[in-house]
Amino acid sequence: LRWTALEPGHTADAILRMNTAQNWEQFRAAAKVFEVPAQNLVYADVDGNIGYQAPGKIPVRAKGDGTWPVPGWTGEHEWTGYIPFEELPSVHNPESGYIVTANNAAAGPGYEHMLTKDWSHGYRAGRIEQLLKSKPKVDGAMMSDIQLDSRNGFAPTLVPHLLRVGGGDVKLLQGWDQVQSRDSAA
Repeated sequence: LRWTALEPGHTADAILRMNTAQNWEQFRAAAKVFEVPAQNLVYADVDGNIGYQAPGKIPVRAKGDGTWPVPGWTGEHEWTGYIPFEELPSVHNPESGYIVTANNAAAGPGYEHMLTKDWSHGYRAGRIEQLLKSKPKVDGAMMSDIQLDSRNGFAPTLVPHLLRVGGGDVKLLQGWDQVQSRDSAA
């Protein structure tokens, strides 16, 4: 098995450089040396600029996508390099005026490189977007509410099927408000 995190790198240097970045260009320069683990890096500055950068050493494979172990002794699945930093997902001052990242896909289906197949399905990101669009002005209290929101975005998709199949304690889901607070048995 091979993993980029087991190769010597400069991620610690990147963190120190991000902490002292004075602008978007310096932030991206720091992110460029952030190798592992791949992260969702968000940026904001005192002038109101925002940004998103996916960093990391993401292997380009001769064959396969890295989902499962492969025969390493044949050479046919070797890494041929890494996705160039300039081709990793990035956005600066998007038209929407905000950036949502909640382990959802950082790039659309037309993106030319294989980043991962382990994305969240986007339910949480969709919920965040819904909450952001619900009010014309976002403040600290609203951001706190978003952070503490426990609505299960997958519930509208999953619960009807569970109710149809039945069994066990599925009755708990009947009339459930789809909020998974700590006192919610559902």
